[in-house]
Amino acid sequence: MRRFAILSFLVIVATTATLGFFLSSYLTRQMPFQDAVEATESLNALVRAEGAERGFHEDSQGADTPEMAVILRYLQHLPDVYLATIYRADGSMIWSTDGTLNSAGVQENDQLAGALSGTLNPEIRPLPQADRHGLSAIPPSATSFVTFAIPIWSSDDTSIVGAVEIRKVPETLLGSIGRVTHLAWASEAVAGAVLFCGLLLVVIYTTRVLQRHEARLIERERLAVVGEMASSVAHGLRNPLAAIRSCAELVLDDDLPASARGPVSDIVEQSERLESWIRSFLTRALEDPVGGVGNTDVDQVIGKCLENFLSQMRDRGIVAEFAYRGRSPCVVAQSSEVEQVLNSILSNSIEAMQAGGKIKISRDIQSDGQVCILIEDNGPGIPGEMVRRLFSPFESGKSTGLGIGLVLARGIVERLGGSLELRNRKRRGVEVMCTIPTCDTLS
Repeated sequence: MRRFAILSFLVIVATTATLGFFLSSYLTRQMPFQDAVEATESLNALVRAEGAERGFHEDSQGADTPEMAVILRYLQHLPDVYLATIYRADGSMIWSTDGTLNSAGVQENDQLAGALSGTLNPEIRPLPQADRHGLSAIPPSATSFVTFAIPIWSSDDTSIVGAVEIRKVPETLLGSIGRVTHLAWASEAVAGAVLFCGLLLVVIYTTRVLQRHEARLIERERLAVVGEMASSVAHGLRNPLAAIRSCAELVLDDDLPASARGPVSDIVEQSERLESWIRSFLTRALEDPVGGVGNTDVDQVIGKCLENFLSQMRDRGIVAEFAYRGRSPCVVAQSSEVEQVLNSILSNSIEAMQAGGKIKISRDIQSDGQVCILIEDNGPGIPGEMVRRLFSPFESGKSTGLGIGLVLARGIVERLGGSLELRNRKRRGVEVMCTIPTCDTLS
């Protein structure tokens, strides 16, 4: 993940830097170009309005004609312009705002050549020191200038009669270009940072989801192995269990004292219950988990579970209380599945509590149509280090525990479309909330 994050960061930085460079370069070229286009349109319109086209011809008096005088005054009063030079179509100079250039002859440059061929190519250049010290029209804080050559078209727009080279220091335009460039780079940086953070969050979330799925897959594989082993063990227990039950039944046929008859009867009863569990377990292991679904009365299963642990609770002095509201709901599940879930929870509560404890079971139907079974006890609670590992296979806080009871219980509840939550109570003990969709919800 770290390598992917570094690679993504480098790619995003390179992409945003490239986009920022091209965007700032485009703005730096486009804004002076628009200014040059406006100057070209204005100057050509003035030349046509004043009829100054004749002043650009070789046989004319050039700057001395009345028509050209208007053009010269216009160029002298253009804002931010510190140098304006007029050329004929052959490249010879007619006039310049800098008197020293009048006697210096023609200055050839790419912009003038482009203008005489009909193209407009403005540029931003560093301000030469010679211009800075030689011309008073340049602001002291100026560091660069805009230069472009304006093509002067004939009245019928068929040929170039001359060109006007402009050098100006537009502080407003240059300041706007600087601000827009900084804004473009800042926007690219913010967009890149947001993109990287969003991508990183997606990668982190995806990684965690994959890790959870991988953990679930490993857990299911481990439980599948446990299930196969449990099926073999359960099948092997049936014969010894039948022998124990038969021996207990034979003992009951003898003349036993009343004090011994009760424990022997408990042996027969518990053997029958254990055999029923084994039979149900093996039946579910062979059946289709989807096709073998039935309808189960929740209150009836709760009562049966309390009856199963009645003797253990009586021996420990534990009191059980069952509270419910409304009619008993029906859930789409095998009764043995719901019974296994509740048996695991009750067994843990009974083993954790000392003598004289209390277990409270409440059943209610939620607004979403699911039945909620809340089991509370006043035992010692769950140690802090075990809370996160409760539903991990083979993790148990009891010395005699296997760590698969709650895991299997949660798997059953989630397969039925419900949820199983377990947490410590604020005062003392543990509360377990089990929610399962009812038949009315699924229908």
